[in-house]
Amino acid sequence: DRVGSFDELALIKKKVSVNLVQRGELKSRIDKVNSALDKNRGNVQFMPYSVKNTAESYKAFIAKYPTNPFVKEAAARMQDLQFKPYLEAGSADAFSEFIKKYPKNLHIKEARGLLSDTLFASYKKQGTSGALEEFLAAYPESPHAAEAKVLLVDYQYNPYKAMDTVEGYAEFLEKYPENPNADKARGKMEALKYKPYSEINTADSFSEFLEKYPDSPHAAQAREKLAELQFSSYREKDSIEGYQEFLSRYPESSFTEEAQASIDRLQFAPYREMNKVEAYEEFIVTFPSNSYVEEAGYLIEDLEYEPYLAKSTPGALAEFIENF
Repeated sequence: DRVGSFDELALIKKKVSVNLVQRGELKSRIDKVNSALDKNRGNVQFMPYSVKNTAESYKAFIAKYPTNPFVKEAAARMQDLQFKPYLEAGSADAFSEFIKKYPKNLHIKEARGLLSDTLFASYKKQGTSGALEEFLAAYPESPHAAEAKVLLVDYQYNPYKAMDTVEGYAEFLEKYPENPNADKARGKMEALKYKPYSEINTADSFSEFLEKYPDSPHAAQAREKLAELQFSSYREKDSIEGYQEFLSRYPESSFTEEAQASIDRLQFAPYREMNKVEAYEEFIVTFPSNSYVEEAGYLIEDLEYEPYLAKSTPGALAEFIENF
């Protein structure tokens, strides 16, 4: 039992090492053979279930052979087959039923996405604001919620836009004051209020409009049209008395300056026609605030200079300078 020398001990260790390697290689070969046998045995067990190729057959296989190497493949096929009829049905009810029945199925995420798509499509198809409001109330976390909100803006506005009436826009603004189309609707409503009065296009119509809608965005435009119509008849008559009456009746009109300028023109006209120094002097005294007073002064100077200029002699010019 004893080893006689170190050389003998080294030889024994070498033999033992070789034996261990050979045993390891043998075990590896045996493991490979066993694995192949297990796989072949598993395939034999799996084949009749795979031939049936139904969710029930794969379920039965998994229950009977839980350690079979084909269990994973069987589970995947089973879940595909469970999902297939619901996918083919393609309805919201079908996807809802699938999710409820198979919450752990590998297709559950896809089913939820398809359910969301299908539900949104059904509400969108109705084409009404009520349907989209119902969708957002029922599915606020839906991935289609943002799109639904965008569509809702137009779905709320479009029926009233199609009506295109004062009453319709008023109802829209009362019902949906926060809708982004509110300003547009308000503008259309105000334009419709103004339209019939502007089409009549008389002083009375614009006066009535301003009395009824004093704060309308079209009020300034109506006032300008009213002033123009009020002034037009006086402009046609073109008389001092008429313009004076206009200024008395409409002192705040935008045409007051034109009316006053017309009075000044008519007051000056007969004196200009006479074109005499005495006439211009009388004009200046009679109408000292008339805008033509300065012109009358220049005309007087011209008339006074004309006779001296006509003589064109040094004596005549000296006399002019002395007199004026």
